Amino acid sequence: MRFLLPSVVILLLQFGIEFFFMELRVVIFAAGYNGSGDYAAFAGQLVTALTDVDFLSWASTAYAVTAILIFALWYKKVKPFDEVKTDDSLRGYSFLLYFGIVLFACAAQYVSMYLMSVLSYMFPDWLAYYEEIMESAGLTGTDGYAVSTILYAVLFGPIAEELCFRGVTYQYARQHFPFWSANISQALLFGAMHMNPLQSVYAFVLALAIGAIYEKTRNIFVPILIHICYNGGGMLLENYMDLGDTPVTFYLTLFASLCATYFGYIIIERAENARAAKIAAGSATDGDVS
Repeated sequence: MRFLLPSVVILLLQFGIEFFFMELRVVIFAAGYNGSGDYAAFAGQLVTALTDVDFLSWASTAYAVTAILIFALWYKKVKPFDEVKTDDSLRGYSFLLYFGIVLFACAAQYVSMYLMSVLSYMFPDWLAYYEEIMESAGLTGTDGYAVSTILYAVLFGPIAEELCFRGVTYQYARQHFPFWSANISQALLFGAMHMNPLQSVYAFVLALAIGAIYEKTRNIFVPILIHICYNGGGMLLENYMDLGDTPVTFYLTLFASLCATYFGYIIIERAENARAAKIAAGSATDGDVS
């Protein structure tokens, strides 16, 4: 059951580092407090300081950077589940890969929005809880995004999560289980890490798709780029995503999103096949020369 360990570690890192930052914030705030002796006023200002979006985002960024360092080293130490894993780099890929990644990520954003729409209709409380979490994290976009929020949500957070779940967790699970069992296991753990029902469901679905792509490419950089584009696309497209005003346009847009997601996957697969063929041809040429 070693595949459960990375999830425990990343949760402990998240809570531990963010708790450390909150304790440090309390000490600094108390040491520099110049207000009146009214405890209620002190407590109110302290709560405001601790729930400041920029502060929370920087704390989350510190956690993500620490997680990246730990899981990058861990990922390198994990024994590959078979011998066909390619090198983790972007060498040898054509432009086709990046087009497929962007297409897949943006289309998956639309599919996620449709899934959220259905779940919100079925479970209104889930939506209220989700919106509360997004607002406290500064991810609503109503007043723009803080630099710290962008760094965490678009860059460091995705890298840390991919190294943990599609990297270490999936590798451990795949050593003992067939593909779908391993893929579902890492997706369940990834969804559970988000700790709110609405986000957990669409994170689970997304993790299944990204896990399938990782199984195909055996290259951790591909899931990382997909996750970065997915989160970044969500921020950029948040105010422009139209799910359709009528039942007809709603289902047509959903169908188009599903097709685009599928074609994105196919393009990534073809880019990987082309890269593998190029590597094989290079190896064969080297063998002939030697």
